[in-house]
Amino acid sequence: MSHHRPSITSLFTIALILTVVLGVVLSYASEEGEAPSSSELGIPRLDKYDSVYVSVGGTADVESHKKFKKVSAILQDTLAKKLKDSDVFQNVSTKKPEQTSASDLVISLSVNKFVYTGGGGRIMGGIMAGKAKLGMLVSLTDGESGETLVESPLSTTSKLKHGVFGGTTQRQINKMTDIIAEEIIAQKK
Repeated sequence: MSHHRPSITSLFTIALILTVVLGVVLSYASEEGEAPSSSELGIPRLDKYDSVYVSVGGTADVESHKKFKKVSAILQDTLAKKLKDSDVFQNVSTKKPEQTSASDLVISLSVNKFVYTGGGGRIMGGIMAGKAKLGMLVSLTDGESGETLVESPLSTTSKLKHGVFGGTTQRQINKMTDIIAEEIIAQKK
């Protein structure tokens, strides 16, 4: 009876496969691990609003970041698209008119924490790419009176332990705009 011992190459191959499988599992876990620190925005009923205007700005230090202009446009367009695709508002725009009316809802996202981490940097640098951070103040304002209906902080930070499979700024944008859109839509339906 001959005993076959696994070669170093076989063991390396098995270790590599297990690492990839674990990485895939952790990539899904990192999406969950990035859950914003606030999921309850406290949005009131929005039945009277037919039009929505979405704007994104940031604090001075955030706006000075070289990637912020691009990221803020993506954040604004992503939220506007999700609200438009819901078909609960007659008009959704990223361009606010000079004069708004009683049926207009103004959504302002003021970004106050921002550390950009892109997919390429995450893949090439893994844990060395650092933590992606995105924090903002979500404000909903009545278009006629200018009254603030709700103002709520929302933030997320990726987990370093997920390394190459950790969060990116794009994933954070998707997660946060999902939460904001879902809560706004739920209060309109």
